[in-house]
Order: sequence, then structure tokens, then C-alpha cells
Amino acid sequence: MGVLFAARRHNLLLLAAFLAAGLCAQEFRGRIQGTVVDTSQGAVVGATVTIRNVNTGVATVRQTNEAGHYLFDLVDLAPTR
Repeated sequence: MGVLFAARRHNLLLLAAFLAAGLCAQEFRGRIQGTVVDTSQGAVVGATVTIRNVNTGVATVRQTNEAGHYLFDLVDLAPTR
């Protein structure tokens, strides 16, 4: 009975450790990405894309790349425009 109890306790501790590790790894920020194209669906290179945090008024600006793609990474979870 003692060995069985020790094995269950060990398994429970391992499960708790894995769950705790998963909780610590959660990210509270997001990503906004997209592509800017013209009316003929061609990529718009060097277009300025701006997002603004409505709560703080802070703006972040990105330029589209050669394929028209832009990426805002690690964006705080707040209303943006």
C-alpha cells in the first residue's frame, strides 16, 4: 500500500508541475498582421500601416515589405484603431 501511495503522489506532483509550467507560459499580448493590396490585387510596397491604442493614445507604425505584408507583434490587449 505504501509503494502505491508513493507512486500516485509522485504522479500527482508531476502533473502539478506540468500544469504550473503551462500557466507561466501564457502570453497576454497578441499579433496583428495582414497584406496591403491595390485594386488589381497587387502588393503595395512601403505602405504605412498604423495602429493606435485607444486607451493610451500610443501609435505604432509599420511599413509593408516587398510582398505588401505587415506585422505588429506583441500588441497589448486593448482596443486599437
